[in-house]
Amino acid sequence: MSDIDAKKQRFATFLVERLTSPEAKRELRANLEAMYAELEGRTLADVLPREALRAGLELAKRPDVYTKLVSRIGTAVHTEAYPRVLSHEATLGSYVPAAARAKIDELLARPNLVNPKLVREVLAQEAMEDLMKDVLFDALKEFNEKVNPFFAEWGIPGIVKKVMPIGSGAVLKSLETVRGEFDKRLDPEIKKFLGVFSKKALDRTAGLMIEKGDSPKFVELRKAVARWLYDQPVGDLTRAVDAEAVGLGREASMLVAAEVAGSSRVARDVDASIDAFYAKHSGDTMRAIRAAYHIDFAPDFDALTEALWPLVERTVRSDVCVSWATTIVGEFLAREG
Repeated sequence: MSDIDAKKQRFATFLVERLTSPEAKRELRANLEAMYAELEGRTLADVLPREALRAGLELAKRPDVYTKLVSRIGTAVHTEAYPRVLSHEATLGSYVPAAARAKIDELLARPNLVNPKLVREVLAQEAMEDLMKDVLFDALKEFNEKVNPFFAEWGIPGIVKKVMPIGSGAVLKSLETVRGEFDKRLDPEIKKFLGVFSKKALDRTAGLMIEKGDSPKFVELRKAVARWLYDQPVGDLTRAVDAEAVGLGREASMLVAAEVAGSSRVARDVDASIDAFYAKHSGDTMRAIRAAYHIDFAPDFDALTEALWPLVERTVRSDVCVSWATTIVGEFLAREG
């Protein structure tokens, strides 16, 4: 073994011992904080050049990132998490603090919360027309039974019983026969009428929903729905959408994400946004940018160290890392002679 090889071997042993020691962990904590402070004093262009950011975002433009990576991670998480969520007994509201509820109420009270075009589009569908026909048909039938003076108990039948206590049966029987014939003719006429009127009724309903959508009663309706949701156990709300439906939604969203990622139009918009941000802040320090957007968050360096240390330790011990470091040292020693 040459002298250089021997030194490389000793260096490898020293490197692993030194960089996995408790002292190294403490140094990692101190260096993370010092590095953060140093980067805060540097400009955006220095810390993250525009082209470097663009190169990093190229990964997000690959559709297979969503179909082959994100989607499969989502499937794995869903497999583990869904059964646990189903058994969750806490109410949704237990996770919504008072301050959040106040903000949600404020949101629900805002005008034009629902697009009028969406309201009209939903109510223009054939299913809604059929529903309106059924509701109005039943209402008209019941109205006819209870209000029509020829057949309702308070009308002619009641009068006949009162003025003809004897012999009224024959008259009432005749009225029942007339009623049967009347109903046979009435039902088709009601349906014919509703064939035209139900569309008008839906259009009127849409107009009223749009017109009164911001009224106090409709605002209270939205808030009442929110309050009901707060009172429901998370498991019950989740159970309303079965696992297969959740899976279909996830798969659809991943396909949409992949399509968006590969869109040249979206890419142009992203590039334009990056250019605008860098034009505004390229020469600003990271500290100044943070202040401009009122970001007063400071990293928890203790927690960050605990999260990173296992990865650092395993990386340092890996054959790839040791080989790379000792190769560099060997090159240096050989050059120094």
